[in-house]
Amino acid sequence: MNVSKAIHERRSVKTFSQKRHPTPHLIKKIIEAATWAPTHHMNQAWRFDVFRGKGLLKLAELDAQIHLDELPEETSEVTKTAIIERRCAKMMQYPFVIIVSIPRLRDRKSTYLEEIAAGAAAVQNMLLAAHEEGLATFWSTGKLAHNKKTKTFLDLAKDEEIIGVIRVGYPESEKKYEKWRKKREPVAKKLNWHEA
Repeated sequence: MNVSKAIHERRSVKTFSQKRHPTPHLIKKIIEAATWAPTHHMNQAWRFDVFRGKGLLKLAELDAQIHLDELPEETSEVTKTAIIERRCAKMMQYPFVIIVSIPRLRDRKSTYLEEIAAGAAAVQNMLLAAHEEGLATFWSTGKLAHNKKTKTFLDLAKDEEIIGVIRVGYPESEKKYEKWRKKREPVAKKLNWHEA
């Protein structure tokens, strides 16, 4: 696929086919593409945790617990149960979830901000590779990415960051996203030339 075409066509997709799922081989392929992103001093400071099946259910239960922790103590059991069911159902609709985190390499020249930037470039590589394969993706962070329980679950250090929770699957319907394809501000609004 033409790179420019892929950049312009790729969009975030929130509804995935429940009839057709990517293979683990295909998921590995798009992650391999991620690892070819620019990286400071060739540090390659990124980590990919892939969830599906029972592993995804454990992640869903963690997500539900994070939301329960925010509730007042007097919240009824009925409400809590409803939240658990809703959060788990939402997570389980995704064929795969990939959590991207950035380990701290404490003996390197680069700053952690530079490593996060390289990680974001890796995510973009992955999204474009997925698009080329006909896959849909949705990159988010949210409570799951920012909560200390998730870091404990993944055995990350407290000062290490999760930069993406990436949902991956085949799109339920391409037609729903056609209207999004042209919603970008003109580049002239973002561009400053310095020539003198």
